[in-house]
Amino acid sequence: MPLTERVQRRLATSQSYERASDRLGGFLDDFGPSQPILSALALEVRLKALLLAYGQSTNISHSYSCGWSALPCEVRKDIISRAEERYAGHVDYGDLKKLLDDAERTFVAYRYDYEVNEARSADEIGIASDNWANPDFEFHPMEIKGLLDGMEKHLKEWIERSHS
Repeated sequence: MPLTERVQRRLATSQSYERASDRLGGFLDDFGPSQPILSALALEVRLKALLLAYGQSTNISHSYSCGWSALPCEVRKDIISRAEERYAGHVDYGDLKKLLDDAERTFVAYRYDYEVNEARSADEIGIASDNWANPDFEFHPMEIKGLLDGMEKHLKEWIERSHS
């Protein structure tokens, strides 16, 4: 299969996960960790599409910061620039490694939050839920959304250039 088609397929897959996450976010119901997990999965698949497009190994397991570091510097700058422009005043990419590591932890560990809570009483779960200063899991929805948008725009331009 041609490289451009492989990249397009990964982009389409990541868009599906992102749409599912956005859809869950539009409801008032509690879907547990589903929305941030789907957003993190969309980030991972889109990151791997970029790695594929730029000839880098996609074998990063779930290490988002490792994958991000493997991208060319100008690609990373372009994506961050687009994300900051899209969500000006609402995002902070000052510690991108922490942001990516938190997204990775969301995908890898938050899927098993029920295991963390099995050892807690109902009261302890309530206390932990109210402890915003020291959460079990951190997720940065606006920053992730910004990265997803910047990556998507960059990939679409890469695909367009590949067709010309």
